[in-house]
Amino acid sequence: MSATRLAEINEQLQVLFRQKDQIDAQIIKLNKESDKIREKDWNERTDYTIADLLNGAPNSAKRQRELLRDVLLPYHLRAQGYYAETLQTGISVTMFRDDSDLIVREVAAGLDMLLDWMKPIDKHRFDIDGPVIVFDIFEHTLSEGGSFNLVYGVKDRIWHICRNRWVMDMAATTIRILETVRQKNYYQENRPADFVKVLAQTY
Repeated sequence: MSATRLAEINEQLQVLFRQKDQIDAQIIKLNKESDKIREKDWNERTDYTIADLLNGAPNSAKRQRELLRDVLLPYHLRAQGYYAETLQTGISVTMFRDDSDLIVREVAAGLDMLLDWMKPIDKHRFDIDGPVIVFDIFEHTLSEGGSFNLVYGVKDRIWHICRNRWVMDMAATTIRILETVRQKNYYQENRPADFVKVLAQTY
């Protein structure tokens, strides 16, 4: 009796495995078709907002990423990964200890511009009340003791430097919080002269 039942189960499993293979193949086919359509649309597109460039991650089109790169590079920022909560491309901040005040102001201008286009995250891990907008910090410890984020509290309009969920520093203005990043959460001592080219190659 048990042998008969095992044979029935194995037969049913084989049918399900074949169906799964067919479904997987169909998913791959549809994803490829979707990618082609998305690339074609972005190659022909001339009207777009910053939000359009950020949206659609992780399946953003190559041309979409190139346009976003051209927006971010003047502000010394780069796209990195994506936020599952918003399906928007993640933005990473990299400061060097010898960065001039001019570079700090340029990065600040980029972050302030992005605040208008990035979607707040309502449910998050940070010890901050209310929705937040999150940026990554690429710093010298390489997240050895925990990942660092630059977090803007939408409710209190305060910038926070967080390690994992905990707030390490706070500031009321973008420039002030970036001055702290430059002092404490820098990537390296000296900014390479060709760092913009290095960023461009990451896309």
